[in-house]
Formats: sequence, structure tokens, C-alpha cells
Amino acid sequence: MILPEFLSRELTAQYPPQTVEEIMQGYGAVRPVSFRVNPLRAPREQTLRSLSEEGIAQEGVRWYQDAFVTRDTEQTLKNTRAYRSGAIYLQSLSSMLPPLALGAEAGESVLDMTAARRQNDADRRFDGGPRVDHRVRKRRGQIFAPCV
Repeated sequence: MILPEFLSRELTAQYPPQTVEEIMQGYGAVRPVSFRVNPLRAPREQTLRSLSEEGIAQEGVRWYQDAFVTRDTEQTLKNTRAYRSGAIYLQSLSSMLPPLALGAEAGESVLDMTAARRQNDADRRFDGGPRVDHRVRKRRGQIFAPCV
């Protein structure tokens, strides 16, 4: 894999050659498609059964009960009833980590200024957890800028 020159310089300045090689291999690796089940739309078991009935094999992720990987393509998942109904979201595993690490609880509010606009507040809750607001407005940015 060929990296941009600035990134190659940064990596070689910060890591030993073996680590740089491993990082470069990681950049070039083909990753499985991952998705998150939305239990607010349908029970997890029902969603997984529906996917199986449509020929989608999935494997759970140890650290998050609603996270799954599949060897199917994103387009294949987009053609399923589960996707069209909002029962699953295509989402990289790394994008699932921040809300879990945050540890927000029911009744708390979270301002997620990076949330995708296509998802509404209720869909961004995790099993009845905190409401998540993703509407970025100029005034809100001004209020929170000093906190960043």
C-alpha cells in the first residue's frame, strides 16, 4: 500500500519499522462489513432471524451485543428488510466504541455533533439510554466551543 508522503513521514518518525509495516498492512486489509442492530425498531433475535432468512450470515462481536460482522456486501445488506425498516445500521466497529466508552445512562442527554443527519434522536438511543441530539446549529457551536 502506498501512503501519502506526509503520513509515511509521521509514521516512520513515531514508530519502529516493524510497527510501520504492520500499520501499512492494516490500512490495506479488507475488513468485513459491520452493522449495529437497532433494538428500538425490533428485538435483536427477530432482526437476526430476518437477516438469516434473507441469506445473510452474521457473527456477533464479543464486546457489544448489538454489533455484528458479515461477509456480505454493504449493498446486499441495504437490500434487506431489516435495513429498509431501520432495524440495522451499517456502521464501522470503531464508530460503535465512543458511545460505549462514554457510558451515558438513561435520563442523560448527549450532544453528538458528528452524528449522521439521517438518524433521528430516538434511533440514536441505546436500549432506552440517553437521548442524543445531533442537530448542529451555529449558536450551539458557539456555546460549546470553549469546552473543546
